Amino acid sequence: MNNNDKLVPCPHCKGDAAYQQELENNVTTWLCWGCGLTTSSLMTKDSAIYKTALETLPELHKDLMYEDPATKYIWLPSTLTLPAKGMLFASGKSLDTWNWTAVKYDTATEKMDMKNAKEFDTTSFMDAAEHIGIFDQTK
Repeated sequence: MNNNDKLVPCPHCKGDAAYQQELENNVTTWLCWGCGLTTSSLMTKDSAIYKTALETLPELHKDLMYEDPATKYIWLPSTLTLPAKGMLFASGKSLDTWNWTAVKYDTATEKMDMKNAKEFDTTSFMDAAEHIGIFDQTK
């Protein structure tokens, strides 16, 4: 964490684990470790980044989208990719059947091991992140 980074309440899940990070040019990002949604101060319905997201995101991500009524920021499911560790993403066909999927990196093939992907409940984003080693301080 940098000096200005902090944990704040998440407007979506109401938990207290949204990591807020101040970037250059007065841009702020948030990633909630509770619900797994993320946004930035640039992600509003009238922004180019939002319009591009609508054109490229899977339907599930659009369905999971949340607009914070207070700030008007659009929150979307996070996709995390850690080189040589793994990746984490929302998967499923509908709001009723989606989950977090964690995939470890296979050093033997130098690819993500999709055959051994592990599914996590929609409320277990942090557990899925831990599964791919995001909190592991060793290399």
